[in-house]
Amino acid sequence: MKRIVFGLFLVAAASALSAEPAKVKVDVYVVNVSKLDLASGKYTANLELIFTAPPGTKDFKFELLNGEFEPGKLENTTEPEEAAQGIKTYKAVANVDFDPDFSRFPWDAQDLSIYVVAEGKTDEIIFEPVTGEESSIAERANFPGWKISHGQPTVSETSYQHPNEKFSVYEFPIEISRNPLASFMKVFFPLIIMILLSLLAVFVGPGAIANRLTIVTGTLLGAVMFQLNATSALPQIGYLTLADKIFLATYISFLINVGITMYMWKKNDAKNEEAVKKIYKLALYLVPGASLVVYILAIALA
Repeated sequence: MKRIVFGLFLVAAASALSAEPAKVKVDVYVVNVSKLDLASGKYTANLELIFTAPPGTKDFKFELLNGEFEPGKLENTTEPEEAAQGIKTYKAVANVDFDPDFSRFPWDAQDLSIYVVAEGKTDEIIFEPVTGEESSIAERANFPGWKISHGQPTVSETSYQHPNEKFSVYEFPIEISRNPLASFMKVFFPLIIMILLSLLAVFVGPGAIANRLTIVTGTLLGAVMFQLNATSALPQIGYLTLADKIFLATYISFLINVGITMYMWKKNDAKNEEAVKKIYKLALYLVPGASLVVYILAIALA
């Protein structure tokens, strides 16, 4: 009798060890998005979640890995016919966290991906993505001034306190980006006009050095004020954006022009007309050439 009981115990243990985890298919549909906060890296999403589990799968729970569902806003909408087929549907309002990246501003893109993690370990449950060509984001789901898009969902694993305990993570990739043309016209086009005005000042002859200096310093002050206005919508960040580097290159270009103009003025006051003419001719090539080098370096380091 003891041998029979022991044999049954071994069989049960072997079957438990050999049992495969339940493979649950996950599909997410974004109904709407709102409350985008670039400073804190948060936004709100209205979601529909669909889980399709094989027969005999135990009840399971899930949560957001990069955020949380609003209390009382995770609603089980499963119909009896769906439950009989192993399908569970939910409607939820999710507060999602993301890491803002403004290094390419004003042509920056933000990763707003949604991560759903199973509360059971991977030896119990594994998520599988549902892929397709149809859009999983509603047309009304957008942020003003941004273009929203999504890629194919994927599945990965994560761990918490114990590295050996893995949990299945479903990733629904979402990205928002600014309109390239609109960003160029709002930030870089006015700056290009200022740069051209500053470069045209090198053609002002030695007889009007004061006017030349007025043009260059005026465009320099204008560029400084314009940068403050163009970047005012950004939160406080500890690194330079693409726009910051272009503006910095612009200031260097303007300062080179101002420096040469002041040196020309000094020689003009000393009545050294020959030196003034040499500096004028040198500036015609030095200012545009040095400015081009500075802009190339700024773009290369962006």
